[in-house]
Amino acid sequence: MAVLFDTEDKKYGYGQIEPNRCSFLHDGNIESQCKATVDLENGWIVKVDKANGTVTTATEFKGLCGVNYTAERIYERATGLKNFKVKAGEYPRVGYHKTGDVWTTNAVTTTLTEGAINTAITAASGLFVKPDRTLTSAGQPVGDFGLQVVELTTMPDGAPAVKIQVVPGKAE
Repeated sequence: MAVLFDTEDKKYGYGQIEPNRCSFLHDGNIESQCKATVDLENGWIVKVDKANGTVTTATEFKGLCGVNYTAERIYERATGLKNFKVKAGEYPRVGYHKTGDVWTTNAVTTTLTEGAINTAITAASGLFVKPDRTLTSAGQPVGDFGLQVVELTTMPDGAPAVKIQVVPGKAE
């Protein structure tokens, strides 16, 4: 099977995000005063612990979660936007998303072929992103919100990507 998203060999760099239609850009529902406890890539869903002032990767879509969309810091002209990630100890910018928000990202992984992805997107059960950033056509994972894949597309640099829409949560 073809692997479209290469989180292991980084052919396309680290995760990137285009916040196409995200409410947090307009309403200011953003967190930027909590330190990352691990390295984070843009487009990852993260868990925020305001009491302890920390941000880490989400292991479930419950509680105070958001999407990492930290502005890239380019230290050398040759590195480019795809070669940026937030390092542990740095302060990421997290957007608290709402139902209906849409963004494009390559920060997912799957072994599904392009045809299988397109079929799953149009199927009744849909195609969703799990908390570990893998795509699943087995229905929406349980959580306070869901991330439904609505289109297979590309990032501006040609990296394969998906357009994601936030949908209401699914009870256990």
